[in-house]
Amino acid sequence: MSAFQQVFMGFDVITVPASSNIYYAVFGPQGSGSNVLTPNSSTINLNTTQDFTVEFWFYLTSHSALNCALCLSAAGQVALRVDSAWTSSITGAGVPFTTYPQPSLNTWYHYSITRQSGTVFTHINGTQYASAANSQAVNLSNAMVGNYNNNSNQEWTGRLSNLRISNIARYSLGTSFTPSRTLPSDANTLLLGLNSSTFVDQGVNNLGAFPVTPGTNTPTLVSYTYP
Repeated sequence: MSAFQQVFMGFDVITVPASSNIYYAVFGPQGSGSNVLTPNSSTINLNTTQDFTVEFWFYLTSHSALNCALCLSAAGQVALRVDSAWTSSITGAGVPFTTYPQPSLNTWYHYSITRQSGTVFTHINGTQYASAANSQAVNLSNAMVGNYNNNSNQEWTGRLSNLRISNIARYSLGTSFTPSRTLPSDANTLLLGLNSSTFVDQGVNNLGAFPVTPGTNTPTLVSYTYP
């Protein structure tokens, strides 16, 4: 497939334009004391009325009880996980996913969670699967990427790419879309990472490095070119 790469088994099949120099982070099992955090900045903390979108591409190499992509145990916590039933939780307003198959291994998927006018909803590969009312502040500063408070039972096992946090609803309730393989930065991008050779914010705010604590199986960034 020189022009397009076919992806996604078990969900709607879409095509993603081929591109060179795609970066992704390789995680887990990380081992004791190894983690990656989002930058410590109030810029990525969202107030109670603010629309937002959190999105990324993911690829699992094994199924565990709770694969945590982006999690924080604190006031205004966020927990985005992949398990036997995908669960996305923001400050107690959970959005459970039990109506579609467990994500296949060794397959890329696009995931987004959006808040638009007080309603949170999610898409996988551009198809909406659930929604719930939500008007809570969401704290994304110092959130753990690929783990949940160093809990060995919730380490991400696979790859994460193009983590983007935006201060607008990029997608709409009740609609579908074809996700972009690379997520660009624009005026509404609060944070953009896991898309270059270093754990550094590539968004317009230049929030700096994602703090990385080395340890056993420290997460690394890998460049990949579609065939």
